[in-house]
Amino acid sequence: MDKRPLKVFLCHAHADRDPVRALYTRLTNDGVDAWMDKEKLLPGQDWELEIKKAVHEADVVVVCLSNQFNQRGFRQKEVRLALDTAMEMPEGEIFIIPARLEECDNLESLRRWHWVDLFENDGYEMLLRALQRRANNIGATLQVKKTRFQIIPASRSTISQKDNDNKSNSFEDATNADGLKHFKKTRKINTVIFVALIGFIGTMIAALINLPTFVKLITANTPVINVNSTPTPTPTATLTFLPATNTLQPTITITSTPIPSDSFLFQRNFEDGNVGNWSNKNGVWDVVQEPDGNHCLTGSGPSTDAPQIWYNGKVDWTDYALETRVKFTTGRTLYILIHSNVGTEKHYGVALNDVGFSLMNTWTMVSNNIPMGLAPIKWYTIRVEIKGDTFSAYIDNTTFLETKLSPPLISQGGFGFVIDNGDNVCFDDIRVWSLK
Repeated sequence: MDKRPLKVFLCHAHADRDPVRALYTRLTNDGVDAWMDKEKLLPGQDWELEIKKAVHEADVVVVCLSNQFNQRGFRQKEVRLALDTAMEMPEGEIFIIPARLEECDNLESLRRWHWVDLFENDGYEMLLRALQRRANNIGATLQVKKTRFQIIPASRSTISQKDNDNKSNSFEDATNADGLKHFKKTRKINTVIFVALIGFIGTMIAALINLPTFVKLITANTPVINVNSTPTPTPTATLTFLPATNTLQPTITITSTPIPSDSFLFQRNFEDGNVGNWSNKNGVWDVVQEPDGNHCLTGSGPSTDAPQIWYNGKVDWTDYALETRVKFTTGRTLYILIHSNVGTEKHYGVALNDVGFSLMNTWTMVSNNIPMGLAPIKWYTIRVEIKGDTFSAYIDNTTFLETKLSPPLISQGGFGFVIDNGDNVCFDDIRVWSLK
């Protein structure tokens, strides 16, 4: 039976459609069944449904990263769909490949996977090696061709469309018989010029190296490049609570807690449009669709009653992390509670408001207030962790507190969210995972 081609989904920002289309063309020429929205979607199709279907059917998802990628948009939902699918893959299987189109930051959610730099000379070759391994593992096929050329990211491309067309035509001419002769002749001429230039440059270097000023300048400005070295991790300082007269400053943490695929205790991204099963709700809770296609959980209520939602039924969780994305629509007060149990008022948590950020034991503030500012209509990723008697809290991967809890400890329980009276807050990508 003939092998089928490898299916590759290209996740990208709309601003990067030109370099990604070039990547799509190269992959297609190399026998890959690549999927790109601009090439595959037909007029009248449900684009959101087709994208979800393509992600689920893909053998590999290539996330094309750039400085434009890490912004709001449906592509972030595509990444989350890919992450959910990756959880079903065998250990060590290649499925998600972060591919940088330019120098940029990787997504926090993709840091566990090694990325490839497509703007480097060997970037596309490295990508093909990964795709070939995946194809071999699942019985798919690639038809890799020998011609190679470098992908240029959109942010670095200054060539006009007319120049692109001229280059394309020149390349096509060089592949026919007459064009090939002309190409070889030109290459011989260029070789002579190149050798002459090398000789001239060598003479100049020989004259310059005897100048002390030049040697000093070169030595002072030559960077040291260590290609295969492992970067030294930046130590993350922890915060302890000081007397109330002192102001705590948050400390940036470079890496987050790794999440083993079998450690999740709870996950909801609300893409099915359902609020889900919760132990208790108060106020109005619903799933809404944002203009970019993202679905999120919203909570609101009257000025006389605080909206709250709990997952704290028969839950015996002990050491775990709770993470959620949060956006304040109106108001900026939120309580995130953990180790909560039905029938008791006891829990730990953090209180966020216009004043700052503080730790709670049940409804009593037990820490200094940490000054901070939360802007409205902006997504924040908030994570709280409890392990033994250690409680930690992070906002957008910034450590805002880490402290020891005083006995007697609240040993286990679920979680909940409480909003201030009259406020409206959106939640998305709620995840709980074990820290054992």
